[in-house]
Amino acid sequence: MSDSAYVVVNRPLSVIESQLWTVTNWASCLQDVVSVRRASHERYTMELMAGRGIDEVLVAVRWNARHHRFAWKALDGPSWTGQLQLHPVNGRRTRVTLEVLTVPRTFLGSVADLVGARRRDVTQDLQGIQDLIMSLPEPVRPGRLHVGAPVPEPDLGALTASEQAELDNVSLEAAFG
Repeated sequence: MSDSAYVVVNRPLSVIESQLWTVTNWASCLQDVVSVRRASHERYTMELMAGRGIDEVLVAVRWNARHHRFAWKALDGPSWTGQLQLHPVNGRRTRVTLEVLTVPRTFLGSVADLVGARRRDVTQDLQGIQDLIMSLPEPVRPGRLHVGAPVPEPDLGALTASEQAELDNVSLEAAFG
């Protein structure tokens, strides 16, 4: 079963990326994930809810920096793939798109998906991601520069003549030295 949705979060892309890099935090966001442990480089052991039981699955998680995308795929156990893509909006907000594809392990699970008895709701996952991100402190933004505002001149009159000459010699030596 494939499902996708998106949400716009009121945080810059860099803040969201830095939070999502910690894959072990995903258990608090994704509804099917019970726990996450790091196994090796780009490999994580995740405990996934599967019907009434819990399956331990080795998952490969890749980060694509150019496209701001996390992609994952189960290497054993039930088929579970997905991607989490980030798009900057106005520099201060980010659109988070989540796509998940799950394939049931059993015949009864397939029938339940076909009939629509089991429905995975990606919007709950996105709400969990949004809650995790919004719990972070808001980034500090620099003050705006005022065009036409006078720029204060440094007070060079406080230097003695010998100190001024020494500064001039140092700058000449650095330039031509």
